[in-house]
Amino acid sequence: MTATLILPLHNRRLSKLRRRKGMTALEVAIAIGAGLLFLAAAAYGVIRYLDNMRYNTLTRLAGDQMVSVLGQVYGQQGTLASLTTAAGVGIISGMGVNPNTPWGGAWTVKTAGTQNTVQLQYPLGGNQLATQGPAIAANLGTQYPMMTCTFTSPNLLCSYNMAQ
Repeated sequence: MTATLILPLHNRRLSKLRRRKGMTALEVAIAIGAGLLFLAAAAYGVIRYLDNMRYNTLTRLAGDQMVSVLGQVYGQQGTLASLTTAAGVGIISGMGVNPNTPWGGAWTVKTAGTQNTVQLQYPLGGNQLATQGPAIAANLGTQYPMMTCTFTSPNLLCSYNMAQ
């Protein structure tokens, strides 16, 4: 008789556990909160990655591409003085250099160049402007001895002296 009484109690507990289906509101809230936290961390990483890629693109533009094209122009014309006008910007962009920075702003000739020198201004942007701008100016000046770069927010100013 004792076994008969225990068995029905045991079956009642199992049936209560089997009836519970789905998640409680607290469990759903925790799952949604964890998902949102993960998305926020991922979005921050993606935005930072894209910003870094834009700065890497700018480094290639102001460094490798522009030095190469200015060297060609200087070699063909024997001067950089013609690059101080809108026509000069047309010559450079006509040789395959994108006239826009990665943030959509157009680079411009900042001051009148001499026979061997021209100064270009690159408007920068992005979340890392204050840290990346000075770093790019220092790195470009180190990598390319014919360049002198300074950063005055939000612009990167690069002087190219092809006679060096």
